[in-house]
Amino acid sequence: MSEAFTVSIAVAGTLLGAVVTHLFQRRAVRAADKAARERDLRFQRIDAYSAYAAAVIAAANAQIKRWHYRDRSVAELESAREDSYSRRNGARQALYRVQLLASREDLTRLAEDAFDAARAIHHAGTAAEVDARSAQCRAAVGKFVRAAAEEIK
Repeated sequence: MSEAFTVSIAVAGTLLGAVVTHLFQRRAVRAADKAARERDLRFQRIDAYSAYAAAVIAAANAQIKRWHYRDRSVAELESAREDSYSRRNGARQALYRVQLLASREDLTRLAEDAFDAARAIHHAGTAAEVDARSAQCRAAVGKFVRAAAEEIK
């Protein structure tokens, strides 16, 4: 009888050990999965935010070129206009990605402000106004980048 009792205790201990080990492993796997998801999201945000800043600056440069080409030939102006549309569309696509990934409303608002600042450049009336609007755009992109850096730390 005592031998059966000993075997029963050994089997119960083994089963209990297996259950406890399973619970701890499941918890460890969940924690590792969560950490991997957070790491992946962080890298996606870094990629999206830096690509967005670059796209807005490229769109702003295209708007500046478009403004300066307004007195050139129709073909040159049309080429500059098409480039500005293409760059603006690229920036808009990057903006959508920022909106999907950002966890804070103020960050998406800053991204939209930078986009709007780039769009406004070609509506300037004078070269000085182009320079001022360009500086406003760079400042808006800088604010966005600083806020994005805070989010991904």
